[in-house]
Amino acid sequence: MWIISVAAAIIVILIIYILSLRRALKGLSSLVEEKQNNQSNLQLTNQSSHKSLDPLIKDYNKLFNEIQASKQAIKRDQAYLDQTLHNVSHDIRTPLTISKGYVQQLRKSQPDDPYLEKIDTNLTSISQRLEDLLLYQDLLENQVKIDGQAINLSDLVKRKLMTYYDAFVEADFQVDLDIADQLYIQADAQQTERILDNLLGNVLQHGQKTMAISLGLLADQVYLQVQNQSKQAIRNLAQLTHRFYSEDLSGSEKSSGLGLYIVQELMDKNHGYLELDYDDTLFSVNLVWPSFNSDDSSKNN
Repeated sequence: MWIISVAAAIIVILIIYILSLRRALKGLSSLVEEKQNNQSNLQLTNQSSHKSLDPLIKDYNKLFNEIQASKQAIKRDQAYLDQTLHNVSHDIRTPLTISKGYVQQLRKSQPDDPYLEKIDTNLTSISQRLEDLLLYQDLLENQVKIDGQAINLSDLVKRKLMTYYDAFVEADFQVDLDIADQLYIQADAQQTERILDNLLGNVLQHGQKTMAISLGLLADQVYLQVQNQSKQAIRNLAQLTHRFYSEDLSGSEKSSGLGLYIVQELMDKNHGYLELDYDDTLFSVNLVWPSFNSDDSSKNN
């Protein structure tokens, strides 16, 4: 009989020990989760009487320390890379501007020279990529300031299309326009122009055959839709606004992967909204801003 009593007592003790260990493990799990969520630098400690957990807690602390060290190293490397990118971009800008100026002067005296035309085209492309990098750096450092003003978006879109007219004719695009008059938004004028430049440049680089632009007013919102046939199928639509992501949609020239990322960022800063759509071969960029009553502001744009 006493053997049964001893066995029962041992079982009870084991059950109590297991329950106690379970509570200690649950408490340790909560501490680990809290440390992960709060990104705390505090070391985990054994808050139970179970010394068997000490090696596990030691390994947890070692792992957290290694992760923290890796994050700090990555952050330092990223800061160094960003600063290098900033310095190199500025160092390139001056000689590039000078070179482009020389080429343009030579083209005035030799307007039919095809080599000078190709050099000028390539320098322009490099200059645009460089400006993308500089603007990306400013966005990264939150250095982009907004000068909100009344903008006649109808007139701005028309003017911008005129500057791209020759390029679209040369690329053999069929262009369909539906642009309502006197539509105003409140935004930064220079940044709005940059948005349009990036969108039209994106069409020239990745599109073919047709482009359609619609500008109108719907429910107190100004919408702008730019559609074009894509040269190749788009595989990851949602990724197109991510920085440095690029699909070789042209089948030839690689892009910087910053064009639509910059559009997304500038739209956000100017209280607008961007949405992408792709159906079969038709790629659409949809931009929406709150409409602005131009009667309350000077119409100087």
